[in-house]
Amino acid sequence: MQVWTNDYLRGTGMEMYTETLSPSFISMPFGQATELCFTKLKLLLLAIEIKGIDDNDSKISINPRGAKILANTQGFFIAQSADESLVLLQGLS
Repeated sequence: MQVWTNDYLRGTGMEMYTETLSPSFISMPFGQATELCFTKLKLLLLAIEIKGIDDNDSKISINPRGAKILANTQGFFIAQSADESLVLLQGLS
C-alpha cells in the first residue's frame, strides 16, 4: 500500500472538535499555537473563536493571521477522538 493511502485512511477516522484552550496558550500567537498543537499534541488546530468587545458578538476565524490566544478561547481542531481534545484543557507539559 502506498504511503498516501495510509495517510488518507487515517484521516477518514478523524473528526472536528471544539475545546477551550488551556491557559498555557494565553498570549501565544495563533501560528505558534497551531505548531505546538501539531508537534506536541498531534492535534490540528484550524480556527479559534474571536469575541467582540462586549463578549456578545463572536466569530470563528480560520487561520487568523496575527491573532493571539486570549483567556477562555475556544479552539476548533481535527483529532482522532474526543479524548485527545481533553489534553487542551490540561495544559502543556
